[in-house]
Amino acid sequence: MTRLVEVITAVNANVRQVSTVDLDAQALTSTTGLVPVAVGTQVVATETGDNLVHQTLLTITALPQTILDATSWASTALYAFPTGRIAILGCKASLAPTTTTAIATTIKSGVGGAVALGSVATDSIALTGTEVDLAPSTVTANSTTINVAAAAVAPVLAATAQFAGPLTMYLNSSVAAADIDGNGALAWTGTVRVTWINLG
Repeated sequence: MTRLVEVITAVNANVRQVSTVDLDAQALTSTTGLVPVAVGTQVVATETGDNLVHQTLLTITALPQTILDATSWASTALYAFPTGRIAILGCKASLAPTTTTAIATTIKSGVGGAVALGSVATDSIALTGTEVDLAPSTVTANSTTINVAAAAVAPVLAATAQFAGPLTMYLNSSVAAADIDGNGALAWTGTVRVTWINLG
C-alpha cells in the first residue's frame, strides 16, 4: 500500500497550491533537525513520528533575549530543520515572557509586546512577512513584577506552508518604543510543537 499525503500551500490570498507527497519515497531523505548550540541549555527538542511525518516539541525554559532601548526588538534561533524542502503541516506554541531587568527603568510594567515564530530573524518592531510565517505575531503583556512571568500567549499557524530551505525557526519579539526606557531583558518559557515533512 502506498502512503500519500496531500499538502495545500497558500500561494497568495486567492490561490492555493495542492501537491501530493509519497511518504514512503521520502523515508531515506527525512531526518530530524537540530537545536542551535547557543540555546542548547534553554531549548530541548523531543522528536516523534515515523521518519516520514515528524513532530518536533521544543520545550523552552528561561530563554533570554536582550531588548535594546534603541531598537526594541530581539530574535533567537530555536531550531534548524534538515536539508530539503520542508512542508510545515502545523505549528502551535505557548509562550510566556518574564522581565528580568528593573521594570521601572527598562521594559515598563504590564505593557504590550509581540511575539512570533518566523523563518527569518526580525530587524524591526513590527513583526511581519517571513518574521511571522511559522506562527503569527501575537500580543503579549509583559511582567508587572521583575522575575515573575506574565500570562502565556498561544500563536498558531493558520495554514500549511512549504519552505525551499535551509529553514531555521526564530523566536521574534518586540516592545513598543514608548514602552521601554532602557536596555531590558526577557526570558521566555513554554513550548512550540511543529508537525512537518521533509519533501526532499
